[in-house]
Amino acid sequence: MLTEDHVPPELLTHPVVEAVVAKCWKYGMKAGSAQDHGLSLIGHFDALSTPRVLHFIDVLGRLVFMGSLIHYLLYPPHFHITLGQNEQGTREVILTFMSAASLARRWSIHTLPAMLVFPAFVMTLPSVPLPGNVSFSVLHIALLLQLVLLHLPNSPSLPSAIKPESTIPLSTLLSHGATRIVIPVTLFFFPVLLLTTFLVSASLVDTPLLVLTNSLEVAPMDSRFSFFILFITVIMLLLGGLGVALAMFPTLASSATSTSKWDHYSREIGLHARRSFVEALVQYEPYYFPVPFNLLQLVVRVPCIAFSWLGHPVIPYTESVERVLWRVSVGLIGAVISGFWLWGLA
Repeated sequence: MLTEDHVPPELLTHPVVEAVVAKCWKYGMKAGSAQDHGLSLIGHFDALSTPRVLHFIDVLGRLVFMGSLIHYLLYPPHFHITLGQNEQGTREVILTFMSAASLARRWSIHTLPAMLVFPAFVMTLPSVPLPGNVSFSVLHIALLLQLVLLHLPNSPSLPSAIKPESTIPLSTLLSHGATRIVIPVTLFFFPVLLLTTFLVSASLVDTPLLVLTNSLEVAPMDSRFSFFILFITVIMLLLGGLGVALAMFPTLASSATSTSKWDHYSREIGLHARRSFVEALVQYEPYYFPVPFNLLQLVVRVPCIAFSWLGHPVIPYTESVERVLWRVSVGLIGAVISGFWLWGLA
């Protein structure tokens, strides 16, 4: 309910609501029942994987994916001729496996890197993307997207993992500034910037462009100087436009009426940041399978869906089987990470 736009701001910014959301994020929905009503040993084990822990596992998986991609781009396999051999190594298998797992989840903006990495490796089988190929360039784009997406206010991202009340508002401010100021102003100046860049490049080359003239003469020094001045002028206009737009950006002023860290950059930014935080809390519900563990969930659900299509009743113990798989995979990792937090080591 708190994620809806029609929710009154007074409810979302109420100190009691903020405290409850923060407590549920750190200790989970069963924090009170675990102490007051007494859960079983399995219940206590499940309660260790709080939304904060599940989010951390999800972010950790993204970092492993990004680290494997960086290592592959820095040290790609050398080109050599093979006779039908599969060149997929450990890095390649990890990237293909994790991108497939990401595509198997409900698509969002965080799925974009996987949409580029998975076809880049699949379409080059039995080989791999090599430097100089289009598929290798696509991997660079995927890495750039992954770096940007890890800093967005919506989860899984680093701001939600590191002091959400301080970093999510900052991430929200930067996101709003990029979408409302940087991108529109840049697109406004893009045509003239593209033209001046071409003029400067064409005038500075020592060999004339055959598409413009058949003469062997190069551009005169006066034209070179004039086009260079024009290029610098456009750059200054672009920077000036960004500066004026940033100076007039209404949400940059901090809220003087609120003492909450969420409203450090303004009430509007604080409201958007709170909604992003609540969305993360709702997303990482109990027994959530982060990437790539969601493939274990598919191992159970796909046969059940196939049986239902064939007219057979769905196995009644599907949820129980999923929870067992969750406990032996995500639950164990969550218990270890939660143990570090309990001991104050993380």
